[in-house]
Amino acid sequence: MKARGITLIELAVTVAIVAIVAVLVGPSVQQLLNAQRVRSISAELVNDVQYARSEAVRRNVPLLVRFQSDTQMTCYVIYAEIGIGRCSCLRGPGVACSGTFEEVKTVQIPRDLKVALAASSSMDTLVTFQPQAGTSRPGDFRVDVAGSIRGLLRTEINATGRPSVCSPDGSVTQVPQCR
Repeated sequence: MKARGITLIELAVTVAIVAIVAVLVGPSVQQLLNAQRVRSISAELVNDVQYARSEAVRRNVPLLVRFQSDTQMTCYVIYAEIGIGRCSCLRGPGVACSGTFEEVKTVQIPRDLKVALAASSSMDTLVTFQPQAGTSRPGDFRVDVAGSIRGLLRTEINATGRPSVCSPDGSVTQVPQCR
């Protein structure tokens, strides 16, 4: 009876083929994962903006969303500006606000996820939702969710407080490209 098994040459060829495939597929998988993180964080942001808008109307007080960043993370905090205080999402969930300001939600995105937020408007990195019909100030607020490997989504919040999402560079499929 003949012995069965694999030879050292067959094993070496198999390992070489697997290594070549891994080198070719690895970057594509990283890009896919990064683009999915961008989508996920953007979707959470849109949900939180809609929530802040509806809560401002429900509570009958202005709700604010403040965006910040440092070398470790980008973040935002949703809070009710009641009395005197200060809020910073860099402090972390549950401890972001001091004084009589009421923290509603804090989201922190570590930079090692390779996704960052960048908020801008004609005024500041802060958007305020008014209790009268949930309108927002400023009316030209936008937040870019950018992946360092691949993917860029922009959430624009208009004066009525409604968010819309587009892809400025077309890098995220199934999302309309920004005009």
